[in-house]
Amino acid sequence: MQYTELEMLYQKHLVPFIRQVERELIDCPVHPALQEMYVQAVSGGKRFRASLCLLGFVVCGGDNLRSIIPAAMSLELLHKASLVHDDLVDGDRLRRGRPAFHALYGEAKAVVLGDLLVAMGYKALRALEVPPHVLQPVREAFETAHFQLCQGELLELATAGCIDAFSHSSDIVYGKTACLIEKSLEIGGILAQGQPAHIEAVAKYGRIMGTCFQIINDMNNLTDLDHEVKGRSCGDLDDAKISYPLSVVKDMLEEGEFKSLWEALTGEDLLLRKGAVKRFGELMVSPEISGIIHRKVSELRDQARECLDALPMGKGRLILQTVGEEIFEEWFWRGDGHGEAKQQY
Repeated sequence: MQYTELEMLYQKHLVPFIRQVERELIDCPVHPALQEMYVQAVSGGKRFRASLCLLGFVVCGGDNLRSIIPAAMSLELLHKASLVHDDLVDGDRLRRGRPAFHALYGEAKAVVLGDLLVAMGYKALRALEVPPHVLQPVREAFETAHFQLCQGELLELATAGCIDAFSHSSDIVYGKTACLIEKSLEIGGILAQGQPAHIEAVAKYGRIMGTCFQIINDMNNLTDLDHEVKGRSCGDLDDAKISYPLSVVKDMLEEGEFKSLWEALTGEDLLLRKGAVKRFGELMVSPEISGIIHRKVSELRDQARECLDALPMGKGRLILQTVGEEIFEEWFWRGDGHGEAKQQY
């Protein structure tokens, strides 16, 4: 299938749905005095998780797209809440090259506005017109996504600077990113009342995509490729946050060498810290480290293909495959402008 044909599929099936989701998001009732802040928080992005919810629904046999809009809205509200809080926690002044919410309205409003969006996400689920035996697993999946988001973010903060915490890197990746992508597809499949094997396959596909997506995110940060869209250079290194790419470095270096480098990164001497940040950045783009990550991405791609093989053929599967292929691109560590692309999701 040619790219133009895939683009036509996207325009025909996804764009109208996403536009409707956006209209209803903007029209969500909030106090008039909060409308400007609310719109600022929920505007922008490609509605990636809402799109995945739709694709999970279609792939698993759903046909009434209008019926799942409340679920797509709830996923977007939860995601936007996580971005407001994440930018605040990370100290990022920009989001997609524009001022982050806390940079415009202050930290206190960012905390409470994020909480409000989460509450609105739960409320949106109440508009789903589905039987109780369908609504219950949808709510459970949404609750799991919310729990994992909070746990993953807190785990990252709690383990920052701890050289003995690298074993938690996969838990951080799953909580911060992979779980919500997984649950977006799973919720779509549940609402389609699809076969359990198909729902399990789309959920696993989402989990794999989310894992790779976070690796790209971490690489962007560790190599300073997202400076223009986040307004901060190598923030995760400055904060000594645990990540999969850094765990690769830890495994590659001699124990004493990594310990010395880590102590410099987490110490009080600004000159030594600057040198450590530079050295870690160099290691990230070295053939040894990039080769290991290349193999990891290849492994994830193979697992993702197995998931797709378990799904029925159709337009939804083709679009889902294309989305995955974009995320599994292997050039992310070479600095080919992917930092900006990453921020669009």
